[in-house]
Amino acid sequence: MNGIPFPHLDPIAFSVGPLQIHWYALAYLTGFLGGWFVSARVLKTWGKDSVLKADALEDMLPWVVLGVILGGRIGYILVYNPTLYLYNKLDALKLWQGGMSFHGD
Repeated sequence: MNGIPFPHLDPIAFSVGPLQIHWYALAYLTGFLGGWFVSARVLKTWGKDSVLKADALEDMLPWVVLGVILGGRIGYILVYNPTLYLYNKLDALKLWQGGMSFHGD
């Protein structure tokens, strides 16, 4: 069956010394910053009567980031290899060995 071939891209966007920046990290960063920007604009334009204020939005951002990272990690653990992490609980903290889910080839 001839379908559209899956692109085989290097997961590392660029490196700075020993630090490797992955494409998905840039995607998450773009999503967080974009969501914050859009939310701030919506609050500024239409949020005069909103319960959520601009200061609260800025205070909420670190919690959103933490929730996404923990949720992604827990999802990765539960979907890909729950037995490994059941018997090696500290391996769940090793974000550099897997980490967030990737659905592809």
